[in-house]
Amino acid sequence: MKRTVFAIIFLVMIIGFGIWEQVFIDDVFKEFKASLTAIETNIDDTSFALDETEKLIKWWEVKRETFEAVANHDEIKDIKIKLAEIKAYLTVGDKNMARVYTLSLIATCENVPHLLALHYEHIL
Repeated sequence: MKRTVFAIIFLVMIIGFGIWEQVFIDDVFKEFKASLTAIETNIDDTSFALDETEKLIKWWEVKRETFEAVANHDEIKDIKIKLAEIKAYLTVGDKNMARVYTLSLIATCENVPHLLALHYEHIL
């Protein structure tokens, strides 16, 4: 009887963690995409775009620690590098390359939640 209760509690905890993980991933990438879209929309205002990029880098550093614990993936690791490249291009005034990397990260924000989500094709 104790084993059955323990197994049920353990199963509920695993399912709960899985649901939390999916909600966390979706929420973070929606917020991340919104910030990147604001940067891309206002990229001609270099001062604003650079300030927003620096805020986004600090924000991502906090989120990254949790992400790498629950979803270690190469695209997650590349985000820090791409943010640094956006900042570098904005610093030297290369708006076109900054826009390219911003759009690339926006595509990543759309792709990563699908990669990390539970889908039948990931199981088979």
